[in-house]
Amino acid sequence: MSTTHETDPLREAALDALEALERPPLSSAEEPTDAVDGGGGEVEATAVADIAASRHRRYDSWREDEDRLLAELVIHYVKSGRTQIEAFAEAAGRLGRTASACGFRWNKALRHQFQKNLEEAKKERRELRKKRMAKNRERPPVRTLDSVQFGALWTLIHDLERTVGRLKEELYRLREKLEQINE
Repeated sequence: MSTTHETDPLREAALDALEALERPPLSSAEEPTDAVDGGGGEVEATAVADIAASRHRRYDSWREDEDRLLAELVIHYVKSGRTQIEAFAEAAGRLGRTASACGFRWNKALRHQFQKNLEEAKKERRELRKKRMAKNRERPPVRTLDSVQFGALWTLIHDLERTVGRLKEELYRLREKLEQINE
């Protein structure tokens, strides 16, 4: 076995990958603004910037439509009196992400952008709750058929127990009278 390293393509590829990872990304000043395609025409600077931006974009980063859907769901849930956690769960199902990821995105990035909408939703929820409470105060409490039947049965059982007790006492007195007559 020789001590000198022969050129191994796998080893070279690994070293190149490590070197690329250690290299800092190009700043906007270092990025090329003009590029030449195979035919010699120039590519616009915006296209190059888009390509450069897409190189550094994570595969699981949030898109604008996902942010918008998450914000709409949270605000809708708050307006209707439900919790943000329920909104995160529904958003997770629709977006194919976890509820924790949706909650983190809302709290770290979107809450500040939609603060005014969130406050309006909370205000609407409070007003709706006040209206409901006022309606409940206006009408008398509703007794359901089950509760009425249960109450009537309870009263009937109680009355029957008292009647049975009186009948037992009368039976006892009648037996005593019968014994006195038989003596």
